[in-house]
Amino acid sequence: MMKSCYLVLILALTGMFNIQNTVSGDCCCKCPSNSWRIFDKNCYFVSYWTATTWQTAQKLCMNSGADLTSITSPEEQGYIYDWTKKVNLIYGSAAYFIGLHDLITEGSWVWIDGSAYSHSNGYKNWASGRPITGVVNTIDCSNMMSTGKWADIHCNHSRRYICKKKCC
Repeated sequence: MMKSCYLVLILALTGMFNIQNTVSGDCCCKCPSNSWRIFDKNCYFVSYWTATTWQTAQKLCMNSGADLTSITSPEEQGYIYDWTKKVNLIYGSAAYFIGLHDLITEGSWVWIDGSAYSHSNGYKNWASGRPITGVVNTIDCSNMMSTGKWADIHCNHSRRYICKKKCC
């Protein structure tokens, strides 16, 4: 394993591979393409201009072996937010679907990839007054707004999206 990591590192340094796409900390990673980026042993894809519904975005992520992103730490949030800010400067401001939803049980938010989420003590970055609670509603999906804060949203709205998959 270590020899193959060194080989990938040497090839990356010689320009044969994109180092951002192949080496992450103590692990050798390969993401689906150069449009994916690595952070903390995960590959991420940000939709630059394609906007779609939450369900279609999840299907597009699954086509690459990924899910809509979970965000489980302030560091991960910062990485994703910094990337989307740059994309928004070039392609126009937008919100991005993330993998948090309460489609199964109203008010019980879960990450689509199975990552742990607890509204009371887990990492969360909801905008003030979000998610909307106390009433039965059909606002079951979530997006990261251009401010970086999360908001619940109707699943059939059209948004850009962020995919995430393990690379190691």
